[in-house]
Amino acid sequence: MNKRLKRLEPVQRLRHFHERDAARRLGEDQRALDAQRSRLEELIRYREDYLARYQQVLAAGGLGGQPLQEYRVFLERLDQAIAQQRLNVERGEQACVQARDQWLATRTDVKVIDKVVEQGRQSLERQRMKREQGESDERAQYRKPPEQG
Repeated sequence: MNKRLKRLEPVQRLRHFHERDAARRLGEDQRALDAQRSRLEELIRYREDYLARYQQVLAAGGLGGQPLQEYRVFLERLDQAIAQQRLNVERGEQACVQARDQWLATRTDVKVIDKVVEQGRQSLERQRMKREQGESDERAQYRKPPEQG
């Protein structure tokens, strides 16, 4: 193998390492985003359930004064938690986009270096075959029986 290809091997290994690392980070960010989305869905379901109970109690005329105020304050806190969780989901989505972009960039680098290495190997193989063919032709030339005239 020629010196140029030998010099490219460490670069190629490093690029492959970076691609695997970027893919791992993308997977981690995607799992974190999925967890954030699940948490948001849980909060929304909990708020809906709590609101339904609140409305049932109101319809039955069972609350007044302080307990009614506590229900309202708790609903406001749930709304704040939901708003915060939506921000967390947005941040997670942004992190996933950045991680995907990073992975795609490293993947492109890997494809480029792999192509260069493969072209170099193919070129060496063509040179080897040409050299062997030349050697074979030369041997065949010396083996020819003398022409009779």
